[in-house]
Amino acid sequence: MAEKEENLEVETKGAKKTTKAAKIAEAVETAEAVKSEKAAKFDAMLKELDIQAFQKQEVGDEYGTVLYRSSMEIKGQFLPVIVILDASIYGIVRVIVGSKVVNEKNESDLAAYINEMNSRYKVFKYYTVEDGSLVLDACLPASDEGFEPDIVRTILDVILQHLDETFGDTMKTIWADN
Repeated sequence: MAEKEENLEVETKGAKKTTKAAKIAEAVETAEAVKSEKAAKFDAMLKELDIQAFQKQEVGDEYGTVLYRSSMEIKGQFLPVIVILDASIYGIVRVIVGSKVVNEKNESDLAAYINEMNSRYKVFKYYTVEDGSLVLDACLPASDEGFEPDIVRTILDVILQHLDETFGDTMKTIWADN
């Protein structure tokens, strides 16, 4: 009798492991489905509007991240643009405004400038990263059901207009003490 109970316990533990593995597999499938649906919607919009400016890159991580890389021209400068779609409920439109531009001389003035910009604009935020680059991010809700790729186009248009108006002042702040 004790032997039967031991076998039952092992089988029960095995079933729990199988259940846990099934849940993990289901989560991965769900992440893939969300990524695929968002990416498919964005791809469809790009195709419909004959937009060929983006290079698609599937990251292959646990979030099902897909990157769409491009650039925008501002005052003769080509700024990298990345649309980031993944299995979360958010998408990101990212622009690298300046690569490795923050240094000891301009850090304080640039921080004040960024704070001013961030207080004035709701749709996007500026920040700096460890390598000294200045980044602008727009975060947008992007669940699988509610993702609307036209919002990405609208956000890009707003960012383009904003950068066209402010890029000169941004560069003056960056290069003021150099």
